[in-house]
Amino acid sequence: MRIIVTGATSMLGCALIDECTKKNTEVMAIVRKGSLRENRIPASPLVHIVHADIDDLDKIEYDGREYDALYHFAWGHTSKLDRNLATAQEKNIRDTLLVADFAAKFHCKKFVFAGSQAEYGSIDGVITPDTNPKPITAYGMAKLSAGMLSRLTCEQNNITHIWTRIFSVYGIRDQEWTMIKYAIDSFSKGVKASFSAGTQMWNYLYETDAGKMFYLLGEKDVSNGIYHIASADTRPLREYIEQICDVWDKNVVDAGVKSDAFNVMDNAGVKSDAFDVMDNAGVKSDAFDVMDDAGDGVKNDDGASVKNDPGAGVKKDVGASVKKDAGASVKKTAVCEFGTYDSKNKIVGIQPDISETVKAIGFVPEVSFEQGISNIIDWKM
Repeated sequence: MRIIVTGATSMLGCALIDECTKKNTEVMAIVRKGSLRENRIPASPLVHIVHADIDDLDKIEYDGREYDALYHFAWGHTSKLDRNLATAQEKNIRDTLLVADFAAKFHCKKFVFAGSQAEYGSIDGVITPDTNPKPITAYGMAKLSAGMLSRLTCEQNNITHIWTRIFSVYGIRDQEWTMIKYAIDSFSKGVKASFSAGTQMWNYLYETDAGKMFYLLGEKDVSNGIYHIASADTRPLREYIEQICDVWDKNVVDAGVKSDAFNVMDNAGVKSDAFDVMDNAGVKSDAFDVMDDAGDGVKNDDGASVKNDPGAGVKKDVGASVKKDAGASVKKTAVCEFGTYDSKNKIVGIQPDISETVKAIGFVPEVSFEQGISNIIDWKM
């Protein structure tokens, strides 16, 4: 198999390329000029990097070969501010159409579009590919529009259009401001991690499983359609958070792992500014008010933002200061606090149905949440 990937430096782009190198699949990786993340792309003679912005794709000469699929992960203007700016998101629609034209120029058999669960909007219940999309953000609206218009372009060029909708993917290459990274970073610094009540249903998929799902959508004889990229593990968000705590204690505390991350104080007990993530009034930081569904900076207002009822913010906890201990292994139990459930301000979660995807590719995600979190902790330590 031979493929083309835009957004190749993203978490999903790298996960897909990782899988390609294992399957002896050749990759043309389109990388933005001046990208600082190019070194994230797996090094392999199978991977050929082409430096180009989306606007410059028409300058790339056709190499005379056929490609099995083009995967479109690239998506700009993903900051929290830009997510709801219609003019910023509108360019992503035009860029997607340029990429679809590029797929036709390079004789691609499939166009795999990285859509988002944000296209559905706020759905309280199980979400299937047939669920009526009602996006509530400019980001979700742009994803929906880009999917519809690229599908039309593919129909006109006899290209199979694979419309994926990504829910919540996590992993080692994830952004630093996600809930999972926030929790692990808090535990490593010895500070209390604060969350909402966590009653909403949630679903997490590990990056390597996502890479396999995308690969198989390109490899298998899959027809035009919408395919969910998610796991079969849907449960209350609080259960996921509590499991992160348990895995931390098992991997770090019980194992007696020593990390410089704990050495945030000197022997005199001088507290580090690392603890000053919020003031004593519990003022919530907007930096935590972000989640990532695609793992490549495509941020979602998906209900899992780290929010708290008044007074439940991440606070200074002087008594929890961690001191150096003459070279001994430092053990610190993960400490979490949860807000109170507010029935008047219910947070809607995500409950994806992946049965159509599993049927199409014959693969069920394999990495448990416990294993995925263990991988992240091992990598960070």
